[in-house]
Amino acid sequence: MTVLLSKYYTQIEEYYMLAFRILHKEIIFKTYLIENKEVTLLHKLNR
Repeated sequence: MTVLLSKYYTQIEEYYMLAFRILHKEIIFKTYLIENKEVTLLHKLNR
C-alpha cells in the first residue's frame, strides 16, 4: 500500500514540475514579447 502511494505521489510531483516548467516558459515568453513591444514603441517614438 505505501509503495503504491509513494509511486503515485512521485508521479504527481513529476506532473506538477512539468506543468510548472511549461507555465514558467510561457510567462517568460509573454513578458519577453511585452518588453519587445515596449522597446519597439520607444524606438519609434525616439525617431
